[in-house]
Amino acid sequence: NDPDRGLAPADVVEAALTAFPSGTTATVDAGAHMLVTVPLWRVTQPQHILISSGLATMGYAIPAAVAASLVRPDGRVIAFTGDGGASMVLGELETIARLDLPVTVVVFNDSLLSLIAVKQNAQGHGGPGVITYRETDFAAIARGCGLTAWRATTLEEYREALAQASALPGPSLIDVAVDPEPYRDIYAALRE
Repeated sequence: NDPDRGLAPADVVEAALTAFPSGTTATVDAGAHMLVTVPLWRVTQPQHILISSGLATMGYAIPAAVAASLVRPDGRVIAFTGDGGASMVLGELETIARLDLPVTVVVFNDSLLSLIAVKQNAQGHGGPGVITYRETDFAAIARGCGLTAWRATTLEEYREALAQASALPGPSLIDVAVDPEPYRDIYAALRE
């Protein structure tokens, strides 16, 4: 993990587990962050972690968080999404704000389709230009939609944002700079 490139993906999940109360429902997008989130997020009740499973649907976590919050209006929901998945459903941030849902969106932001980068062959898959893109400020977009939002580039900033988000009764988003390098080892370990 290179601290200059962002947080380790596992640190993103573990810090959220500490900050949010037991019983918080987690929704998880497809992507490399799913390989870390699903095994680390502890649940004590059925249907408190929602994933797209075999369909591996990018853009799933944020709309699923809306649905989970509507089904359990007294519960907290945290949506774990990659920057690619978040980009696909940005309009749903307005829905979360308009309905004033107790949803916190955590964006693993590395300006890369990380799982594709891990799987991509050097030849024949289009090269890095098809999986990388310009840095996106998801916190600014979220604020424009009416959410309280933070950008975190260090573990300390992220923990502070989590503390504030978990204390809010309404919607929030944390845009977390993430180092994609650990995904290679995680993916290799899961394949063996």
